Amino acid sequence: MSENQNNEKNKRKRLTLPKIAFALALFAILCAYLLFDSFIQPAIGAFGFWILSSGGAIVLGLVILSDRHKQRNVIDKALAIFSIVVPAITIIFTFLLPRIHIDHDPARRVICGTNLKGLGIAMHLYSQEESEENNYPPPDKWCDMLVKYTGEDEKMFKCSSATQSGNTKRSHYAMNPNCKPDSPPDVVLLFETKGGWNQFGGPELLTTENHDGKGCNITFNDGSVNFVKTEELTELKWK
Repeated sequence: MSENQNNEKNKRKRLTLPKIAFALALFAILCAYLLFDSFIQPAIGAFGFWILSSGGAIVLGLVILSDRHKQRNVIDKALAIFSIVVPAITIIFTFLLPRIHIDHDPARRVICGTNLKGLGIAMHLYSQEESEENNYPPPDKWCDMLVKYTGEDEKMFKCSSATQSGNTKRSHYAMNPNCKPDSPPDVVLLFETKGGWNQFGGPELLTTENHDGKGCNITFNDGSVNFVKTEELTELKWK
C-alpha cells in the first residue's frame, strides 16, 4: 500500500471516529430522554442502550483527544469534547442528584405496563374461551380466573414499583366491572390500585401512589395500555 493510500486511509479514520463518538453521544441523550422523561412511556431496554452508548461515546472521545500523533481540526476536537461532556453530565445527574437518584420508577413503570398488557390479553382470552356469553370474568373472581393464563405465576398481578415501596399484596390492579367486551375501546378495563386480590370498582380505587403520584398504568378495553398522568385521570371513561 502506497504512502498516499495510507494517508488517505488515516484521514478517513480521523474523520470517522469523531462522527461515531458524536452519534453515540446523541443516541445516549435520546436513551436518557426515553428512560427518565416522565411525560412519555419509557422504552424497554433504554437503560442498557443508554449505558453502552454513553460509555462508548466517552471512551471514543478520550481516544480522539489523547492521540497526539494525529492532527485534529477544531471540529473534530469539538465533537470529541461533546461526546465526553454530555453523556458524562447525564450520568452524573442520574446517579448523584437526589431527586433523580430516587426516581428509578420509569423502568418499573414499563414492567407494570407490561403486566397490565398481559392481564388485558388474558381478559380477552377468557371471554373467548371460558365464557359462553363472551363476557369478562366475574369481577369478584377475576384474579382467580386469570391465574391460569399467567402460567400460575402471580407476579403479573403485581406492580414492581409498589413492591419496591413495601407493598407486598398479591395484586396491585383492579377491574372495572362496568367494562364489557362490547364496550367502547377507550373504556377502562384494568387499573392500578393500592393492593389486594379480586378487587373491582371505579375511580375511587384508582391510585397514583405506586408511581410517586405521577400517574398510573391503565388497560383499556381494546387491549392497549397507557401511562396516564395524574392531571389527565379525570378524562378516563369508566362506562
